[in-house]
Amino acid sequence: MENAVVRAVLLKNEELLRRHLVLSRTVIKKLRDNGIITEYTGQKLLIQRGEDQIQTLLFPLKIKDLRTLQKFIDVLKETHHRWIAEVVLETDIESGRRTAVDLTKSLRYWLARQDKSGTLDSDLNERLIIPLSTLTSLSKTRNGLTTHLDGVNQSNGYISAALERARNQRLTRTKNGYANLGSISSRVPEKLRELERTFESESTNNRSLLSVLKQEELAIHAHFRQNQQEQREIEQKQKDLSELQGRMRDLEERFVNMY
Repeated sequence: MENAVVRAVLLKNEELLRRHLVLSRTVIKKLRDNGIITEYTGQKLLIQRGEDQIQTLLFPLKIKDLRTLQKFIDVLKETHHRWIAEVVLETDIESGRRTAVDLTKSLRYWLARQDKSGTLDSDLNERLIIPLSTLTSLSKTRNGLTTHLDGVNQSNGYISAALERARNQRLTRTKNGYANLGSISSRVPEKLRELERTFESESTNNRSLLSVLKQEELAIHAHFRQNQQEQREIEQKQKDLSELQGRMRDLEERFVNMY
């Protein structure tokens, strides 16, 4: 069960990690020190770049438990990737396909339900495991709903009304998109979209600031070159003045010798 949750979380956030996670030497060292990756994997990550790094990292992570995933999230928070950690924690994990009740919980919920050993509590596991007879009954009801509706004696008003309500509820769920909860695009967190918009705005501001800084840099270089030129001119004038003073002394000495 834990492995299924971990795998689902990583699959949903794989593209996010590929685009934004920077596996620097510091990050790799923390992953290795916390037992998230092996020494061999750490050495491999050091010589890889870009998407190859993320692929190498996610491959062993997908078979780990929730405690290891929690350590991975903690490393993200410690290495200037806190916003990525928050997005991962808000990832919705559906348990509706495993239970009779349609539930959608975030990763933060699953991590909170861990016991001290790092496994899901037994009470939650029991709720996620449905008896085979119940699953069979649910399957028959779902697959045969239309048949039952068509074959019922319509003279029984109570049964007819109940089945009609069941038909309408089923159609309503389909229209509202509940039948398509498996679609990844329908579960993209709004927070991620807000973060992307924020980063785009910040990128625009940063480009404007870089443009201003570049202009200031060019102006500083121009002033520096002008100062160098003025310094050379001053040095030349001082040299000419020294030569002139030397000539004046020579003329003075000659004048004294003549008289």
